[in-house]
Formats: sequence, structure tokens, C-alpha cells
Amino acid sequence: MNRRDITERKEAAERLRESEERFRLLTEIAQEGFVLSENGMVLDANECFLRMFGYGREEVIGMNDVELVAPEDRELVARKSSSGTRETYEARGLKKDGEVFPIEVRPGMIPHHGRRVCVTSVLNLAEQRQTEEDLRRSLEIVLALREAGQILGSTLDSEEIQTRLLNIVGGLFGLATAAISVVDERGETHVWHATDPKGHQQLIGFAPKTDAARRAVLESGEYQSFQLQWEDSEAQHLTGLYVPLRVRNRTLGVLEAYVLGDWSEKDAVGILGSLANQAASALENSRLYERLSGGTLPTRCTMA
Repeated sequence: MNRRDITERKEAAERLRESEERFRLLTEIAQEGFVLSENGMVLDANECFLRMFGYGREEVIGMNDVELVAPEDRELVARKSSSGTRETYEARGLKKDGEVFPIEVRPGMIPHHGRRVCVTSVLNLAEQRQTEEDLRRSLEIVLALREAGQILGSTLDSEEIQTRLLNIVGGLFGLATAAISVVDERGETHVWHATDPKGHQQLIGFAPKTDAARRAVLESGEYQSFQLQWEDSEAQHLTGLYVPLRVRNRTLGVLEAYVLGDWSEKDAVGILGSLANQAASALENSRLYERLSGGTLPTRCTMA
């Protein structure tokens, strides 16, 4: 009977050790933070948790778990911990450098070295919301590119092509102003179509900096970016991004897009370039159609 009892205890201890090892391996590869604590004292934490809060493992072990949340939430966390609740709740985490950020807390209990301790899953809500926003933004861009392909390829009306292109671009990036400039058969550059929802077009026109950027794009077929500063303001400025309208290795014109402040879209050049290429093909077809039908291209700026 003693041998059987010892064997059963050894087997139970081995199962517990294997269970704890599986938990450790799973938490180390998890994309959310896990922290083990007992009576409010941190016993261990996984790498994701350590990165999230900015601590080393040696630093966090032995801390009181309420030290890891903003002072105004410590009473809430202490109450939740003492109650043994398993309900998910939100609080504000406190990083080592003092930064406060939103977290989702999911408490639970697991066996650990022969006793039951608290295991808490912590999710960085700021990162989660940013991921969701990135996914939403990616979907928005894909749909806009698809819409542009359908719309720009379904008309031979140059006015409609320009209007639709600027509306799509403006909707994607919240532009301060935008325009399409083209070179006519005599080699003269014209602002062919413009949209000016925030009243900035008159500040741009053919200023030396914008004219130089426009000519550079037409000559090189490469995009140009620059800033325009208000004379009476050091803080506010427009950032222009000029992208070529190219078809069959020829540059027909320039898509000129401006935002207040700086461009924050890291893929803005690629997205604008894709839209510009679709528009260039549509405009080339429109130009050929207008020639065959005896029409002429407009040479004046049309404000939408």
C-alpha cells in the first residue's frame, strides 16, 4: 500500500510538472501578457508581459501586482483580486517609464508547484485597437482601389474621370486640396481639374516650389514631396505629394495631393501611384476618344 501511495504521488507530481511546463511554453509564445501572482505578489511573467510593461523578469518578480496599474485603478484591481473573480474587466496599465495605457484583464487560477495561484492574462487594448484600425484601413484601401478600377474604366468622359479620382483620393486621405495637372499638345502645363474642400488651392497655384516639383515629376516620372509654410504661422503647413500620371512609360500629367501637417500614411505613395496609373489609362482612352470625335481637351482649371 505504501509503494502504491508513493507511486501515485510521484505520478501526480510528474503530471503537475508536465502541466506547468506546457503552460510555460504556451505563455512564452502567446501574443498577450501572462503574469502569475499569489496574495498580490508577482511570481513570474511571460516575455510578452515584460515587453508590454517595460520590466525585466528579475525586476517584476516580487512586485505587488497593483504597482503595475495606474494609481486611480489600484483599488479596483485589489478588489477584483481579493474577490477571486474570473470576470474580464478593463483598467489602465502603468509601464516602468510611467506611461499609462489601456489594458484588458482576465484573471484565473491554475496549479503551480503544488498550490493554486492566480494567472492573469493582460491584453494591450491600445495595440489591439491599432491592429483593428490597420485592418479596417487596409480593407478601405482595397475597396477604394477596386472601386477606382471599376469607375475609371467605365467612362470616356475626362471630366468625370478627374472628379471621381479626386473624390476617391480625398476620401482616403482627408486631403486639404488636390489637383490634376496635364501637359497639352503644345507642351504647356494646365491645372486640368481641382478639388478644394478646405479652401487652400489659392495658396498653392503656381508658386515656385510647386511649379518646380510639378516639372520634376513630368521630367523624371518620379514622385515629389515638399512642404509649404504659412508666412504668418510657424506651426501650420501643407505637405504636397506629387505623383505622375503614367501610361505606357509616358507621363501624361501629375496628381497633386496636399494634407495639413505631414503625410502619416506610410504607403501613401504606392496607393496614390496605383490610383494615378488607373486614372492615366482612363484619361488616355478619353483623350483618344475626344480626338476621334473631334473634341478638344479643356485647358482651364475646374473647381469641384
